[in-house]
Amino acid sequence: MDGTAAIRLLGPFELEVGGRPAEVRSTGGRAVVAALALRAGAVVPLERLAHDLWDEPPPNWRKNLHVRVSRLRRSLDEQGVDAAAVVDTRSDGYVVPVAHDRVDVSRFDALVSRGRDLAEQGDPGAAHEVLAAALALFRGEPLGDLADAPAGRAEIRRLGEARAATVDLDHDLLLELGRPEAVVGGVEAALAEDPLRERRWAQLMVALYRSGRQSDALRAFQRARALLGEELGIEPGPELRRLEAAVLVQDPLLDGPAPRRHGVPVDAAAAAVGPGTGVDAASAWVERQRALPLVGRRGERDLLRAAWRRVSGERVGGVAWITGDPGVGKTRLAAELAAEAAEDGALVLAARCVPGSGTGTILAAAAALGVPEQSDAGDLDLLSSAGLTWTAGAVERLEAVLRERPVVLVLDDVQWAAPDVVGVLRHLLDRPLPLPEPVPLLGVLLVQAGPPLPPGLSGLVGDTGRVPVQLRLDLGPLDDEDALDLLAGRLGLPRGAPSLPALIDLVRDTAGNPGRLVQVAERAGPGPPPPGGLAVVGVPPVIEAGVADRLALLSPPARRVVAVAAVVGPSFLASDVAVAADLDVDGVVDALEEATAARLLDVGEAVDGGWSFASAAEHLVVAGRVSPARRALVESRLGR
Repeated sequence: MDGTAAIRLLGPFELEVGGRPAEVRSTGGRAVVAALALRAGAVVPLERLAHDLWDEPPPNWRKNLHVRVSRLRRSLDEQGVDAAAVVDTRSDGYVVPVAHDRVDVSRFDALVSRGRDLAEQGDPGAAHEVLAAALALFRGEPLGDLADAPAGRAEIRRLGEARAATVDLDHDLLLELGRPEAVVGGVEAALAEDPLRERRWAQLMVALYRSGRQSDALRAFQRARALLGEELGIEPGPELRRLEAAVLVQDPLLDGPAPRRHGVPVDAAAAAVGPGTGVDAASAWVERQRALPLVGRRGERDLLRAAWRRVSGERVGGVAWITGDPGVGKTRLAAELAAEAAEDGALVLAARCVPGSGTGTILAAAAALGVPEQSDAGDLDLLSSAGLTWTAGAVERLEAVLRERPVVLVLDDVQWAAPDVVGVLRHLLDRPLPLPEPVPLLGVLLVQAGPPLPPGLSGLVGDTGRVPVQLRLDLGPLDDEDALDLLAGRLGLPRGAPSLPALIDLVRDTAGNPGRLVQVAERAGPGPPPPGGLAVVGVPPVIEAGVADRLALLSPPARRVVAVAAVVGPSFLASDVAVAADLDVDGVVDALEEATAARLLDVGEAVDGGWSFASAAEHLVVAGRVSPARRALVESRLGR
């Protein structure tokens, strides 16, 4: 038996050396070992270690560290344990000389990464087993001996969120495996730990419904609604509200995975268009999108055309990743290229990702167009089932489709792409180069309301050696001239006085977002709008739902802080929000930064902590969801 140490931090501190338990009696010694173990195998300089252990290292911090390590070694020596196997001294610091897999924190991270990879590859069963093993490493609250240390606080927060996200993913996998009864108990336990996590309420509702408990699913929604109102002063987010409506009407989409022949559920929600195909669903999609105005974007259109010319001309794979705020025109721009590619003779597949969607969205469209007419339904089922096992026949059929002509796949809302969808895209794009023969690989347009890409696609898009043609477009707002032209045209107005000031108000309040301008024009009706912007015209329901979607993605603490900020005003100081929320400023800033990443807020350039809502639309929507009781409490704290 070797003398290698094993350190367990995901619960009460445990140390083994050579397979035998060893005791570290002092809290200070355990804190040193834990801090070093988080960087297992790496030498940690003394000054770095001091800042890991103390917010403000004491004047005698160096002596303090030496005393802690000396006592630790003496204690281990008394137990007959090789102290150097636990903490070794190097010229410039200390090191825990063990491999990463000897520390349970690192092992947890590795298992989670492996589980996510398996999920992305379309193997939910194996992914569940690996994630269950990762979660089993937790024996209690992690890193208790570092709870008051800077390194410990940061790592405890990270581990808490990583564990919560892993629990949520594991429940998604169990739903995908057709095991809703197993999810009910697990989600109830998870909600006891974090009752404000709306994703878990959604999982509970789906699991109850699929277990034949429709009334309990509706009661779960009411429980969530009451809790969110009481704790945060807000209504449930759009996902939960849509789920309630689906349960009420017994929407077939809630019924769960279809019977599996190869481990992947088959859904059929595809649309495709191409010359002579006889399938016009995607053609209708293109025409519907092109009926919307396309103002500006000349430079972006030129870049997309150039990328498509390379894909079709050189017969290589290509990815265009289009991001931007909802309504900024991402899908409209993608439809413009799709129409031009179809005119060039390309096959166009259009699909939209929704939470829980699978490979059928992509593969059924390819099958409908590329499989010969004499093929039977079993062939289509086999093709649609290829997302997990990639059986030889399914792969050959799919690649035969791609050899017939250039193909463009428009994948909208890719942030919701299921792991098996990601696996399909990786298979189609991630080919060894050079290819043995020219093959018209997919030209993929990934349309998403902001980074990052789903796991598994981010590395693929960034690896220029694997996908020859890549383009990243982050669409911003229209400039003032284009925005005024768009709004005036939709209202049937000339841009001149006397309507110009009111138009400027609406452009300002929508931040020049073309989709929002169209919605506002429809709400205002033809003719001159009243002055006063959205506060007078009102926020259209589509805009409200989009803002609510982004709000729902925030952590519960961030949602509460943003709600308080909305009462403070459209622009505010972090210190004022801290007073109004009765929180420390550091916690408020963390929440505001999370909301900024979600594009709900903008941070000002001033050094006094100035922030503002991204536009009047965001402010009005968030403020409108604050309960009267919460508003009164905030205003009383502000002395209003």
